[in-house]
Amino acid sequence: MAVLVRTTQTEERSLSELSPGLAGVIERLVDDADLPASYLAALGFIPGRHLTVLQRLRGGAILVQVNGSKYALGTEVSRRIVVRG
Repeated sequence: MAVLVRTTQTEERSLSELSPGLAGVIERLVDDADLPASYLAALGFIPGRHLTVLQRLRGGAILVQVNGSKYALGTEVSRRIVVRG
């Protein structure tokens, strides 16, 4: 069972920097030609939504939960999601 730990820090950082168990709020998505922000938004990664990092996976990927769904995101993708928390 994962233990949710809320952080009181309010600085912006990429999702890739959050440790497992930490939660944050999506601030913005960094658009890229290879991965448009609209694709991430369609998955539920929308500014203002809360998310939680559940686990670090092999190769630097992370397992996150957002809007009731779980996603495994590679490092390059998670760097494009800016969170506060």
